[in-house]
Amino acid sequence: MVQDTSFPEFYSDMMEGHGDRWIGDTLANPPSSLS
Repeated sequence: MVQDTSFPEFYSDMMEGHGDRWIGDTLANPPSSLS
């Protein structure tokens, strides 16, 4: 995921079980907002 992800969406995705994928994508391509 290249575009910035809002934290509310991030936590919502984690609750839905997509956190691991989000984290994996982030480690592979860290958004500039988290650099």
